[in-house]
Amino acid sequence: MNSQRKAFRELAQAAFAGAPATRRIFSVDVFDTVLHRRAICERRRLLNVCRALAEHPRLSERRLDPAIVFWARSEARRLAYRAASIGAVERDVRLSDVLDRVSQLLGIPEAARPLLTTLELEEESRAVAPNRWLLEELQGLRARGERVVAVSDTWYSAEELGQVLRIHGSDTAFDTVYTSADLGCTKRSGSIFAVVAAKEGVEPNALNHMGDDPWSDGESPSRHGARTLLLPRSVSHRLQHTASGIGCEAELQLGAVRPMPPRKSPLNTDDAAPLQQAIGPIIGEYCLRLWLYLSSVPEGDAVAAFCARGGLRLKLAFDTLVERLGLPLAARTEPLMVSRLVAARSAVLRGSQRAYQEIQREFGDASCRAVAVALAAEPLSLDAAWEAPFDPSRFEALLNASPAGAAVRSRLLEQDRLFERHLTQLSGSAGRIVLCDTGLFASTQRMLEDAFPERRFESALFARANYKGFEASHFARVTGLVVERDSYSPFDVRSSILRYWHLLENVFEPQLHSVTSFRETPDGRVTSNLEQPNWQSALEAEEGSAFSAGMKYLRSLTPGTAPRLLAEAEQAWRTLRGVIVYPRSSDVRALTIDQHSIDFGRAQTVPSADESRPLSLSTLRSALWKEGVIARETGRFRAPALGLLEAAHVARSASRATLKLQVFQR
Repeated sequence: MNSQRKAFRELAQAAFAGAPATRRIFSVDVFDTVLHRRAICERRRLLNVCRALAEHPRLSERRLDPAIVFWARSEARRLAYRAASIGAVERDVRLSDVLDRVSQLLGIPEAARPLLTTLELEEESRAVAPNRWLLEELQGLRARGERVVAVSDTWYSAEELGQVLRIHGSDTAFDTVYTSADLGCTKRSGSIFAVVAAKEGVEPNALNHMGDDPWSDGESPSRHGARTLLLPRSVSHRLQHTASGIGCEAELQLGAVRPMPPRKSPLNTDDAAPLQQAIGPIIGEYCLRLWLYLSSVPEGDAVAAFCARGGLRLKLAFDTLVERLGLPLAARTEPLMVSRLVAARSAVLRGSQRAYQEIQREFGDASCRAVAVALAAEPLSLDAAWEAPFDPSRFEALLNASPAGAAVRSRLLEQDRLFERHLTQLSGSAGRIVLCDTGLFASTQRMLEDAFPERRFESALFARANYKGFEASHFARVTGLVVERDSYSPFDVRSSILRYWHLLENVFEPQLHSVTSFRETPDGRVTSNLEQPNWQSALEAEEGSAFSAGMKYLRSLTPGTAPRLLAEAEQAWRTLRGVIVYPRSSDVRALTIDQHSIDFGRAQTVPSADESRPLSLSTLRSALWKEGVIARETGRFRAPALGLLEAAHVARSASRATLKLQVFQR
């Protein structure tokens, strides 16, 4: 008799001794407990499903690219779980919902959609094998009249999981099946055990639960009163599973599954600059990811608030794509008149140290007067005490205790009140305010959370990166839709945008003032200084600009063309990476940004690079686009110089990957 079987019988004996038969329930995990997964990683199984779907006779006329199916299915799942984890109300993801979004994205006819579920369940069934000794014991318990139920954290419904169990003849071991997808609560949190106990008509301490996961099947049910038994998989199995994952990831990185661009791709033309060619599919890919994310939020629970200024163009692009592709969307999309200055002002009034941290980073050793004028967004008459260098404690004392501080505080309170009214008008009854912007650190969300703790903010950004090195607990509620890493990696083509982030910001920034102040109109609405007459027309960029080219691309889309967009996005990212990481002289001339805005309540701009200074480490550190500076200054040595810089990035990324593997192995 193996040790696990012996432990199982000891648990059963303890249960028989501890409670009457009418109050005993045996609950059992399914995957890696009743059904042992083979040493095949999840992404490998997903690849198998995507290839089967693309090659299926019923969908042959769609000519689906397996790589596009893989992208859609992977991102739909990732963003669904991400949206679920951020929500205040516990729930779990359902396979049927994810596959519905994949079908809508790929244009799969509704009549053929059950095929996706069938292929998923068939692959799942091939990837598991029954744990025969445990099944024998469970069937023995049922034979003597004991109640045995399956309790699984899974996105399968009880009916779907039951199909997998029946294929292996394992369904006879259970009286019923409970899944987190059906019940909307999980073993991870432990809440599912109380729900299962209530449905079974017992107290949680009458449950005898067993499974393989130390937390979900051990600590969590124990904390809720259940008796538990851990049945972990072997070390050799876990190592084989890890090896399968590493091998699959290596194949994906080497391009074993890569979208094939259409033969008539607009990216194959030479009559436009690389950025103008690439930006349309890149924006489109971001919009598709945002659609997947917002579609994963419960209907009516969220408003997508696109933050001024760059977010206003993102909204125009997103609304255009959703309309052109005919994608359904329950969440409202609204323009949010906000800036880091506006968020900081409201947060400072509530003593937010994180707001002061942002201000100190922006203003350095500038005077308290300069900070007060920026926050107030109007000229102020202040005494000499405000000329002292900015320090959070000094500024707070001046604001709360000095005679002039009362006038400053009154102005800040007035603006805070108006902004809060604007926020209320925008959000309505929505429980979640999803801040949509380019990125990177989500400073606005970080400060708004301190300013309005009663509201639930989250961010869906183009990219997320902690380039500031600040404490980043708010990242638990920040999603980088396209990029989530702190620095560029040569092994992640999309992270190349982090080498020249201002380029993307420049594409989306319209010629509009940053939001600094609000006023109330005669009809009771709150408007910002940005909302001048015909301000919406400024969102449309001049002909020939990158954003104009991107919008032209999005407006060329029609229902069913999302797969083409995704294939072209893969090529577009490689095009953009080439001009950012290995720019030619023509690329440097086309993409160099002469000036960039300081913002945060200040109208000044600074040059992106000082061309009068010779190439040095200090000039490189201060440059927005280091590769551009190197290409401009090294002349015919451009290629080897850029190659050395890229080799340094390869070495750094490889070193970090090795360190992560060592930590994982420990």
